[in-house]
Amino acid sequence: MPKDPKQPWKTKLLDESLHKTHNFDAKRTPSEMGLLTELFRRAPGAKRSLHPTHSVTALGPLAEQLTATHHQATTPSGRGTPLKLWPSERQ
Repeated sequence: MPKDPKQPWKTKLLDESLHKTHNFDAKRTPSEMGLLTELFRRAPGAKRSLHPTHSVTALGPLAEQLTATHHQATTPSGRGTPLKLWPSERQ
């Protein structure tokens, strides 16, 4: 991959992301968004969506309903995702 002399960080970040591979496990893969989201993910009764790059964790009576089909959505945060299924976002 050619290096961009004006923005060498772009190529480095791209290279790193191409080589970073791991299997996603909704129950075991830690959150990459910080301690608070990791603690929430581990909370008793929390349900995590199966979306491999933009998973969402929900807690409460709608948790299963909100996360069940996230991996089938065509985008990580659009129609059919937990963010759009949330009752206040329904139109």
